[in-house]
Amino acid sequence: MRGQTVRCVAKDTIDIVGNVRYDSNGGTGTMADQTSVNFATAVASSNQYSRTNFRFAGWNTSADGTGTNYGPAQTITTGDLSQEGLSLYANWVQSAGNLQDWQ
Repeated sequence: MRGQTVRCVAKDTIDIVGNVRYDSNGGTGTMADQTSVNFATAVASSNQYSRTNFRFAGWNTSADGTGTNYGPAQTITTGDLSQEGLSLYANWVQSAGNLQDWQ
């Protein structure tokens, strides 16, 4: 192969596919997980949970709220992913009624 040129063709980005699981974190209701999500374009889902006397304040990668925050329709950062995918926990703020700032 002496004297020949070898050309390598590659994509500009690598597609990372996984699952996003949603946890009510003390709330009630059901919500479908996102499966086989391309994390290059993944966004957090709108909240479908409720919690009496609390309002929904977004998603967090940690149940205690110390991880990365995400609002509904916000792009998910690939740095938050693991081989198992990503779990997002509902963040709740106590309120005077069953109000939800973000749906």
